[in-house]
Amino acid sequence: MLLGSEALRPMLKALVPKVEIINRPRFSTLTYAGAKKISRLPKRSAIVAFSAEEVYAVAEMLRRLRGGAAVVMGALSPRTRNAQVAMFQAGEVDYLVATDAIGMGLNMDVAHVAFASLNKFDGHRQRRLRISEMAQIAGRAGRH
Repeated sequence: MLLGSEALRPMLKALVPKVEIINRPRFSTLTYAGAKKISRLPKRSAIVAFSAEEVYAVAEMLRRLRGGAAVVMGALSPRTRNAQVAMFQAGEVDYLVATDAIGMGLNMDVAHVAFASLNKFDGHRQRRLRISEMAQIAGRAGRH
């Protein structure tokens, strides 16, 4: 469970006395680099989008502008997903376009994480991402 503030910990302990809270150190520092055109993204970048349509649109744009991109989404079969990740890891393509599923257990050599959009459909409505969600996705995608 991610908690945005240390102040929430005592409250959580009071609500769930047997909860165990484990801290994990961050191996790198997340920084905001500002908005960039897709044509100016550095190599070894992951671009996070929030719909299959947006993932494929960004990947096609990168293919036209920069020569290639791997695609990773939760809807892909494990075999296809692993093949796409392998292409990126081997340097066959310099960009990875993915849904927020990128933060779910994939260890990759990502130098830069960009967001194609800051809005996400959460199952009920379209809403803006919270800062903690951006940090979680970017931190997991480019983790040590």
